[in-house]
Amino acid sequence: MKDLDKKTLRALIKKKYSEISPSDHEERSRLLFALLAESSVFKESKHILAFWSLNDEPSTHQFLKSWSREKSLYLPVIQSESLVIKPFLGEEQLKPGELAGVQEPEEGDEVPPELIDLVLVPGLAFDADNNRLGRGKGFYDRFLPRTNAYKIGICFGFQMVAHVPVDRHDVKMDEVLFV
Repeated sequence: MKDLDKKTLRALIKKKYSEISPSDHEERSRLLFALLAESSVFKESKHILAFWSLNDEPSTHQFLKSWSREKSLYLPVIQSESLVIKPFLGEEQLKPGELAGVQEPEEGDEVPPELIDLVLVPGLAFDADNNRLGRGKGFYDRFLPRTNAYKIGICFGFQMVAHVPVDRHDVKMDEVLFV
């Protein structure tokens, strides 16, 4: 397959997502986050920035609920053109945010990016060089340079592609984890 532009690649991955069943989505998510939980970088991390998943992302909901008593977990909050970090204090304190109804923490103080040890980064596609294709708004690409945290792209196997087109502002992951 020839290299695809970002728009075409986004459409292809969204189509593939629509073809998996809800039960397959949940099982793949469970396996993916079990794999993450066994990794040394996760075990050693105390402050983890994750994300409250949308329907077309590996489901983080159970993972966040399970680990919220053992790790300090945080979620991104969109404020204008930036991501800020707030603590995950439970599903009941999430509210729809500014962008597409993404659930965000309503309570809690903003946390400095330098506190974070590990960032779990969503993406539509990744490649073997740890390049990431996001949704095109650039929130993570503007945020990630502000932290020295280890960055793990989180995805399903069908989201791994031969080549993700990159621009100079795109931030590589340290690792991509997929099942």
